[in-house]
Amino acid sequence: MSVQAPDTIDKHPSESLTIPIDFTGLLQSGETLSGTPTIAVISGAGLTIATPAVVATAYTKRNGNSIAVGKGVTLVASSGTVGVTYRVQATCSTTDGNTRIGDVLILVSRVVGGELLVKQPGESIKYAIDLTAFLHSGETLSTLTSILEVTTAALTLTEKAINTTALTKRDPPGGTIAIGKGLQVRVVGGADGTTYRICWIAVTSLGDTRARDVLLKVVD
Repeated sequence: MSVQAPDTIDKHPSESLTIPIDFTGLLQSGETLSGTPTIAVISGAGLTIATPAVVATAYTKRNGNSIAVGKGVTLVASSGTVGVTYRVQATCSTTDGNTRIGDVLILVSRVVGGELLVKQPGESIKYAIDLTAFLHSGETLSTLTSILEVTTAALTLTEKAINTTALTKRDPPGGTIAIGKGLQVRVVGGADGTTYRICWIAVTSLGDTRARDVLLKVVD
């Protein structure tokens, strides 16, 4: 275990996600990481790790904090088992001749993202789903892989697309979704009193594959 508290990052099992490990608190002033870090999954099975590297350009974490050049490690995590929290450890040499170890916790879950969508059984509604909160500043959706209902075949989903113009949210009403920060999908069908889970998967401008589940409630 490293001597600083590790960050915890939520990851959907369908995501292939760049994960940062911040070494800032482990390094002296002027000391930076060097060479290629080695990565080990300390706890949990089924998580795939690839392309570990020392931060070569300043990296902004999703919480807004920045990791300076040479002060952190990035890796790409994919797959994973729902409900498992993985401890991933990076070991790296430094310019002062030290070997430092940093950790990150990755919680794999069917993360629900966006507002609860609501419709009546007989309605056909085209929804605008705001994903701004799940993207880095400047990151946009570039390729839509899929939008699928997870557990049943009761819904018909059509007109699936990344937004290429700014959108006004319908449900709940109000607010604008910037270009490339949202998805559109038309939903038909559903049984009264049932809440459905819809999963979207998309590739972003940073090369990550992002995924979230959206809940849709059908009420008469």
